[in-house]
Formats: sequence, C-alpha cells, structure tokens
Amino acid sequence: ENARLTMVESGCCESILKLVSYPEIESYRIDIITAVANLTNAVDGRERMIKDGIVSCIFKLGNDGDTTENKKLVACAMANLTGVSKDMIGHVVMNGAAKSLVSLCKVIGEFDDADTIDIRVAAGLANLTVHEQSILKLIASDVHTSLMILATDEGVASLREAFDMVDSDGTGNIDVTELKQATGALGLNLTQSEINRRVTIFDKDESGHLDFPEFKLLIKYQAEHGGGVQLHTRQVLVAIGLCNLLSDFNTHDTLYNDGVVNVIRRLTEINDKEVNIYCAKALSNLVANPKMRNKVVQAGVFEEWMELIDGGDTECCKVCGNALVHMTASAMYQTTTITYMIDNNILERVHKMIEMKDKYIYFYCATILCNLVVDESNHDRLIKNGILDSIDKLTLKSVEAETKIRCGAALERLSSSLSTEHAERVVKSLSLLLNNTSDASVTHYISVAFFSLSSRPDCQPLLARNEEIHKLLISMMRGAPGETQIHGAKALCNLTCDEECSRLLLKTGHVSDFVVIAILRTNSPLIKEICSQSLFNLLHHESLRDQMVETGVLWAILKLSKLDSKQTQNICAKVLFNFSCYDNMKQKIMEHGVPRLLSIATIHDAELEDPETKQFCAGALCNLAFRPEAGALYAKGGAIGFMKELMDVEDDDNEMYCATILYNLSHCDIDSRLTLINEDAVPLLINLMKSTKERT
Repeated sequence: ENARLTMVESGCCESILKLVSYPEIESYRIDIITAVANLTNAVDGRERMIKDGIVSCIFKLGNDGDTTENKKLVACAMANLTGVSKDMIGHVVMNGAAKSLVSLCKVIGEFDDADTIDIRVAAGLANLTVHEQSILKLIASDVHTSLMILATDEGVASLREAFDMVDSDGTGNIDVTELKQATGALGLNLTQSEINRRVTIFDKDESGHLDFPEFKLLIKYQAEHGGGVQLHTRQVLVAIGLCNLLSDFNTHDTLYNDGVVNVIRRLTEINDKEVNIYCAKALSNLVANPKMRNKVVQAGVFEEWMELIDGGDTECCKVCGNALVHMTASAMYQTTTITYMIDNNILERVHKMIEMKDKYIYFYCATILCNLVVDESNHDRLIKNGILDSIDKLTLKSVEAETKIRCGAALERLSSSLSTEHAERVVKSLSLLLNNTSDASVTHYISVAFFSLSSRPDCQPLLARNEEIHKLLISMMRGAPGETQIHGAKALCNLTCDEECSRLLLKTGHVSDFVVIAILRTNSPLIKEICSQSLFNLLHHESLRDQMVETGVLWAILKLSKLDSKQTQNICAKVLFNFSCYDNMKQKIMEHGVPRLLSIATIHDAELEDPETKQFCAGALCNLAFRPEAGALYAKGGAIGFMKELMDVEDDDNEMYCATILYNLSHCDIDSRLTLINEDAVPLLINLMKSTKERT
C-alpha cells in the first residue's frame, strides 16, 4: 500500500501514459493494466491519479484490449477510481468512466462469478450516480440501462451457495486467497490481515483452510459484530444507483419508459433488507414528482409499498411512509384512488407502522391519515376501516407537536361530514387528543371540529349531554388563542339551545364560569357577542329561567349591552321584551332593565342603530309602563324623546306603543308627571290624537 502511494505521488501515472502511447503496447498491455489496477487500490492516491489523467488511459486500455483478463482488470481499476469524493466524480465521468463501465456491463457474462466483476461494475456505476450534476450525462451514456441489466435476482440464496461461490476450485475448503477474492461479493469489508486472523481463529482443525462448518462460524461472528454477510451485494448497488438517478426529476420519463418500475419490483422480490430500503427510496423519489404519481399508481407501485411495509423493517417503512405521504397528497381529491387505497388496506399498514415506535414514522402516518380524509365521500369507509384507532394510537404514542397537529386536522375534517352513527366515536377521539396536548394548533382544529358537530342537529344532543365536552369548551373560552376561543364559544352557543345542556351547565357550575368569562375573561368584541347569544339561549328555557337569573345571566346580558355592539344591544332588547311579557319577571327587570332599554332606544349612532332593536325596546317599555315605579324611571331616562323618534317613523305599532305608554304614565306620581310635561308629553299626545286608529 505504501509503495503504491509513493509511486502515485512520484508521478508514475505520467510514465504509464507514455507507455500506453507507444506502438509496442500490445507486448506489455496486460502488465500496464495490471499495474494500473494495483495502483488504484491505494485509496489516498486515487484523486492524484484522476488529476494525472489515468481515467482516460484506462478507458483507452479497455477499448483496445479484448481479452477477458484485460477487461477484468479495467473493471477493477475503473471501479476503484469511482470510490472518491463526490467533487471528483465529475472528472471521472468526463474522462470516460461511465462509457467504460457500460461497455463492460454488456460482456459481464464472460467473467467467472468468483471474480465478482459484476459487483465491481455495479459498484462503479453506483458510485458515479452520487454526482448530481452528472446524472443527465450518465443517462445519456446508458448507465441506467446497464444498472437494470445487472438487476437480475441471481443473488446467493443461502450460506451454502455463498460457500460454494467462494470455493472457486471446488475442493470443499476455502483458503485465505479465495476468501480475499470473495469479500466484496459477500459484503465483508475486511483487510488482508483481518482475513488472515479470521481464518486462524475459525480453522479449528488447523488445516490452513475453512470447511463449511468453520465458514458458518466465521459468518456468525461477523453478524454478531455488526458485519453480517450480504448475499445480494450487486443488487444493493444497483438499487442505490437507480435511487440516485431517480433523485433528478428530469430522468423520470426516460427511466419509467425504459421499465425502471418493473426492475425495482423484481429487485424487491429478492426480499433482502438493504435492497428493499433502496428500492423503496427509488420509488419514493419517483412518486415525489407530481407528474409521475398517476403513472406510478397504474404501474402497481402502491401494492409494492404495502408489501414492503409488511416486511416490518423500520428504515424501509420510513421510506414507504414518506412515499405514501406524496401519493396520498396527490390523490386527496380523487375519490376513486382514495377508495382503491382503502380497499387495499392502507389503514392496516398505517396501523402496523405506528407499532414501530419511531417519531418519523408517526409523523408520516399522521400526514397520510390527514390526506386521506380530505375526500369527504370516503369518511364513513375510513372510520369503518379503523382510522380513528390509528389516530388514537398516534395521540397516545407520539410526543411530537407536528404529528398531533395532523391528527387534529384529520379529526376536524372527519367531523365535517360523517354519519350520525360514527359521531360518538369521533367525539371520543377529539376528547382524547385534547387531553393529551397543549399545542395551540391542535386545540384550534379540535375547536373547529366541535363547532362543526354542534352545528348539526343530529350530533348536537350527543355533545349537549356530555359534561366533559362542556368542560373542554369552557376551557377553550377561558384561555385559548383567538380563533380557537371563537370556535369554542360558537360551539357552546349552539349547545345552549338544548335545554338538557343548559340544565347540566347549571348543575356543574359552568353557567357561572360562562358569565365570568363573558364579562371579565375576554376582550374580543366578537366573543362577547357570541356570549350574549349564548346567554340569551340559556334564558330561553322557561323551566330554568329563574335559576339563570339568580346565577347572573340577566345581569351579564345587561352588562354586555353597554358595549358598542349592535348585536349585544339587540339581544338585550329581545331578552327584556320577553321578560316584560311575563308578570313574574317584570319586577326583576324594572330597576336595571328600563334604564338599559331607554339607553339603547335613544342611541344616535348610524353603526349601532337598528330598527328591530328599537321595536323590541318600544314593546318592552309599553309592557312595563303600567307599573307604579315606571313614571320616575321613564321620566328620568328620556322616554318622551324616544317616543318622538318613534313617531317620526310611520308605523301603526309605533303609534300604539306611544299612546299606551303615555296612558299608563299619566297615572304615575305628580313629580314624574311634571317632568314628562316639561319634556313635551302634551304636544306628543295632541299629535297622537290625530291618528285614524280609534284605539290610539
């Protein structure tokens, strides 16, 4: 080794180039190519040799020499020179390495298996493919075709076959020389001294060679020390080369048309772990190209991934998972394709991958599930096939936020369109996820899902009678970020339409929580408006009304009506009008309700004024005006001014409201009557007398 490196550094390549140029080359060709092949074994000298132009020299020697020995040595030398840094590979390609190896591949059958020339050529071709900038040149040189020729499944099926291959002379024993020659074929990266030591250790009968039982002990030792035998080295190298070539989208059409998918499928039939990993990566590179996805599905690659996942290898499943992410993303809006995937047990494979307990696989699985549920027409089919079980497992097993975000997104999409029979199961998954995450994005998806379900009459009772859901929604309203808080509030608002839900909220004390949140815990005008509507719903249930008032619901509505919000003021006016229609409620709203009615009724802001709200105010004031304490409240609150405004609007109801209010107020105490007269009650009455309505 040291001598070789010294020779290279001393410039012997220049001498070799001169010798190759002489007419007498034929007399010493085999000596020159032998020397070159030996020199290329000096790993640290390879880059210097490439820079000195030895690649083009080997190419010439290979083209001009037609003996098997010559070709074998060229293959060894060229394969060695491809084992350099990625930056140097470009020089190797430029000087004819690809063409040389491709031509050797065409005559690969001429070599003895024990020489492992097929493996050397495959290694050389695979090494060339790591240089991304040269990939298109390699395709033009038919490197991909050569790799596919080498992709036969004629690997070594057993240790006995491996032994027979190494035993090149057929004696039934392996010596040091034979073992050295076959290390590449067996994937054993051993130096000469290590080989000598192994033979010494396992040569139990001290015969100087290994018989089959001793060979098995050596292989077992290697496996236990991280150096297991590889019986399909050539196929691994081919898979690596094809994987690298497919990393460039520009190669996809050519390779696909030349049958690369079928070649890869044949390679996976070998059922070798390493081969499968690189085949999966190659197919993943292909499906990463959106233009190729439909073709890949039609070529049966989906079934190939299913089989690779069944193999149970974690690394292989990572690659398959990533590929299925691309494929399901492309098929999100293609109902027939998604149906096909479901019918071919994609969910069963996802479930298997989740059991591998790998955070990257968890993420891929969650993304696949998220993609599958985009197509609403398959929601029930997905649920029947166990998608919720997979989501629940990911919820409990994964600690990664991105994985749980995708679980949340999947559940949110499922909740938007599913049959009633599956609603309860979805709610359980939503609750489980919410109890196992603190991520804001996940909580947001869950809030949207609950809102979607609460908006459906068939699902509303399910949520309305679930105390745990009420607690979760209250929690969202109390401290979640903006959009999540809004959806949580909307969901609870929908549920308060259900009397049983309102009863439970009272029983658990959540009505008090709700009042506090509405008044103190949120500054969002929109949330306060939603809270107002919820409080209105709570008061709508007659059997619970007294308890709701005692819990502060009416007080909260009056408080919220002071906001500059058309909606909260309208709700307040409606509530007070409704209460004014019940004798047992009138007293409860006189002291605080009448001033709020008059305040709302006399607003002069174009953005807040609302004809319907004024009508509710007028109706409520009409219903309350007969009470003894009404005079002082009305006189103090500016009732006459409000009635003048009502009269400016031509409406028979308005006339009747004003006339009734004034009639009832005319029976109030003298001080209040004087105040009303001073505010021009008499001219208003005179005007009302002109009405054509007899009752007015």
